[in-house]
Amino acid sequence: MKYLFIIFLCVLVSIALTSQIPDNKLHIYICDVGQGDGILIVKGQSQIVIDAGPNNAIESCLGSHMPFWDRTIEVAIMTHADSDHSFGFIQMFGRYKIEHFLASPVDSNSHSSNFEELKKIVQVKNIRTLSAVAGKDIKVNGIELSVVFPNQTFFDRNSHPKESNTVLGSVDGVTNDFCAIVLLQYQKFTALFTCDTSQKSEEVMLSQNLVPHAYFLKVPHHGSKHGLTESFLKAVNPRLAAISVGVKNRYGHPNQEVLDMLRNFNIKTYRTDQDGEIEVKTDGEQVWAK
Repeated sequence: MKYLFIIFLCVLVSIALTSQIPDNKLHIYICDVGQGDGILIVKGQSQIVIDAGPNNAIESCLGSHMPFWDRTIEVAIMTHADSDHSFGFIQMFGRYKIEHFLASPVDSNSHSSNFEELKKIVQVKNIRTLSAVAGKDIKVNGIELSVVFPNQTFFDRNSHPKESNTVLGSVDGVTNDFCAIVLLQYQKFTALFTCDTSQKSEEVMLSQNLVPHAYFLKVPHHGSKHGLTESFLKAVNPRLAAISVGVKNRYGHPNQEVLDMLRNFNIKTYRTDQDGEIEVKTDGEQVWAK
């Protein structure tokens, strides 16, 4: 009986280890973090996190899709300081080594204690931080990440430097106007992560011909009526979209007009409030989503 138990235990361990071995495809997980954004991108043994949600729910997402022995996140991107995108970084930065951290330099409008705690962690752990401004490109395991907006000109014209240069939040401004929009390219596949971009930002991008085409679109601002314009959607021209949004949230997201717009353009759209965690998988040519 003892030997049977040992054999059974060995089988369980073998299954667990096998399930943790990454394949060679690119996986994008829109984690179910409630009313916020938390995105995990996995390719082999490399991981990228774009925003970390309003709570620690992203920890479950990381635990499900990263090998238990892997404690390094190659790239973390904080698109802006609002707590529904940044709170989860506090615990994450305490548990994982972060090799590259890109963050919007715009301070939190709410001046929350959570964001102040995040600043202290970044400083104490000496995490090297780069401003998420257009022109910042990072390559990870065949993946190219590019910040496409805001550019330095937009920052210079619309933000105000703070009196003290902090680790994070070195300028004041409207966080949504300055949130980092990131383009991912992997072979023939492209994905655009639009954070909580405002219509003001979209208009500037359109006027300066800065909107890239992308197969996959993370819909701006949880499907808010003020987060996606028809002109911007036409310019991106996606075939697949995802909305990160909480169940029965108090904001009424996603807006029905936005949903109708996506449907009218025949864009297959997933929602975390209805579908839970969303996965987009690609080998660089073919794309699967569920």
